[in-house]
Amino acid sequence: MSAAEAFVPLADLLRAPAVRERVLPPAEAAFSAEVTVSQTEATHAPDRPVPHGAPESVAAIREARLFSARLADALDARLARLLAAIASEIVARELRLAPVDLAALAARIAADHAASPLAIRVAPSDRDALAACDLPVIEDAVLEPGDAIVVFAAGEIDARLGVRLAAVIEALQ
Repeated sequence: MSAAEAFVPLADLLRAPAVRERVLPPAEAAFSAEVTVSQTEATHAPDRPVPHGAPESVAAIREARLFSARLADALDARLARLLAAIASEIVARELRLAPVDLAALAARIAADHAASPLAIRVAPSDRDALAACDLPVIEDAVLEPGDAIVVFAAGEIDARLGVRLAAVIEALQ
């Protein structure tokens, strides 16, 4: 067999086979290498080169596929955190351009619930933004600008910015 006939591109070796391979313990891997190659040959499309080689090659290909799967899982996990960070940065930038309309937020929360709100807690700097609101406004130094907590007789609805952003990100996933 010439060198040109024996050459198999790396991409063909790393491409997943049509039949899912079992991961075998090292003792069984050497024994089943011949079977794995022949099963792979039987399931490959005729126009696609079949990986040939020693058991070490089959094991290396299997390890490369496992590495690729682990890498994809890590990327998915990191991507979720990255999207959350990007969303937070965008919201923070937008809030610097135009502050939260707390009166509209309080009205929307009140409309979504059968009970009437008793008051709204906001940061001291947001008190003036709620001058037209019909609810009593309670200043809460613990809250950040743009945060609000709507107080009902049965409890409170936390409408802080971080909580609202987390709900949006969770809904997107």
